[in-house]
Amino acid sequence: NELLAYQSGLILTEANVIEGELYVNRQYDSFWVNRKFQIKIELNKENVFFSKVYDKEGYVKRTYPHINPSGNFCLATEIDLLLASIKTDSLVAFCRDFIEPFLFSYEYYKSYGIYPFDDRTHADKGVLESYIEITQIHDEHKLLDFLRTLIKNTSQYGNHAFCPCGSGKKIRACHMSFVQML
Repeated sequence: NELLAYQSGLILTEANVIEGELYVNRQYDSFWVNRKFQIKIELNKENVFFSKVYDKEGYVKRTYPHINPSGNFCLATEIDLLLASIKTDSLVAFCRDFIEPFLFSYEYYKSYGIYPFDDRTHADKGVLESYIEITQIHDEHKLLDFLRTLIKNTSQYGNHAFCPCGSGKKIRACHMSFVQML
């Protein structure tokens, strides 16, 4: 109901499907998008941030790099979606923070051939970019070593092990919030 009030052109068509017009009115620098898009949202009942979103009118070209092979929008990495869902389980937040920026970015990309924001790379590289941002470990090899050690240590020793980031602190006093997300 909250989403349907926020985006009045959308309707609940089935138990787990929302369809209709999604209005995007956003600006970045001097570029403005003021347009309605025909979309379909297949709701994920476990976590709304993992819902699948599709273009119903064929406006967003399948050749756009952020369209998954199944035709749904690639909105973010799973870890980025998970982090957002920890803050709120709101469909409005999902729409405002992921769907609308995706459609804005598509329009910008169509006009300029570049992305307006720092878009993540696809597949494993994008996941690494997310973890780099979260942990602030910028060397990919060190990050992978950190993740491997973290998973091994937390499963064996819990939060009493030393943090593999090299800080000299125990996990509970260093990257515990990160461990709790895993």
